[in-house]
Amino acid sequence: MSVFPHEGGDVAAHGLVEVDPGTRIACRDAQRTLTERNLLDHFGRQFADTSLDAHFLTTLHLAIKTAPLVLLSAGRRARATLERYAGALFGSTSPRYLRLHAASRNADPQQRALHERFMAMRLLDQISDATTVESAGRCFLTAIDHVQLDDLTSIVETVFVLDASGTLTLAAPGAADDQQIIVPQQVRIVILLEEGISLHSLPASVLRCAAIVEVPPDATIPNAVPINAPPIGYERLLRRVLEGEPDDAHLPDTLQPRASDELVRLLWRAGETLTRADRQGAHAAVCAAFDSNGTGLFDTNHAQHNATLAYDAYLLTRIAWRLRRSVDFEIQRDLTRFLRLRYERTPQQAVA
Repeated sequence: MSVFPHEGGDVAAHGLVEVDPGTRIACRDAQRTLTERNLLDHFGRQFADTSLDAHFLTTLHLAIKTAPLVLLSAGRRARATLERYAGALFGSTSPRYLRLHAASRNADPQQRALHERFMAMRLLDQISDATTVESAGRCFLTAIDHVQLDDLTSIVETVFVLDASGTLTLAAPGAADDQQIIVPQQVRIVILLEEGISLHSLPASVLRCAAIVEVPPDATIPNAVPINAPPIGYERLLRRVLEGEPDDAHLPDTLQPRASDELVRLLWRAGETLTRADRQGAHAAVCAAFDSNGTGLFDTNHAQHNATLAYDAYLLTRIAWRLRRSVDFEIQRDLTRFLRLRYERTPQQAVA
């Protein structure tokens, strides 16, 4: 017999209840049948009273899934969005959602250094918790809030080390390379940017590997009511997704991963070309946009359309800042129009 914690149980005076093997196997089988499509439907239900649509939620989910560092812009909208996402995954009061504050903009250099050291210690505690036996199958999410441009540069250079391969480590001055603390896959870091930060002024070290997700400026996100902890199966599913490598084995043979014609034209007009790294990252994003059954996360019915939406979403979260630095008013106008139409044309995800 197995024993599971149960509030009303008193087996061996330890609050445990016996569960027969058949029930245990049935529970495990139910968890295995969950797919990423089910997880996104669950997120959709938690965001049903907001104006954020299925396409945005999928874009945010893929960014957290595939990028070592995510920048969410901007201000209160970003904060409310991530709180909803974390609540849907962990419940509203879970310690696995860690929210840290950047140093005050009025802090002197010494105060800032102490604050960043404190943040690194809190992150180290979370990483330590994430690697315990008790945390098997669990995920952890850290938000660094109220981040200004100067804070971002300092955080990336002082708290984290983000190398060209996308490996994220906690900065440990003076430590040997083999003693650096790598942030594990089950711990995701999201930086919440304040309003008014120009994306093309972000540090090159961030732009190279981070995903930038912008909450629509007109988004309506009411204050969330407390959310009870969801079934553990969703979190275990996300853990498997985070630890998996992009694999195109489940993609249709006839699929042609490519950007939409509209986005290609915008890039061409701005004089921007896709690098080999851009194309490789976009291909990996397309793989990540299909669940283990080969069902699209953006469009469940049309594989090619789903692949194009995923390709565009990757480029827009990784290189849209290149377009925004253009001084051509028409490019800026057409980019805004493209983003608006992209959301309007995306099929809505079914909410069970």
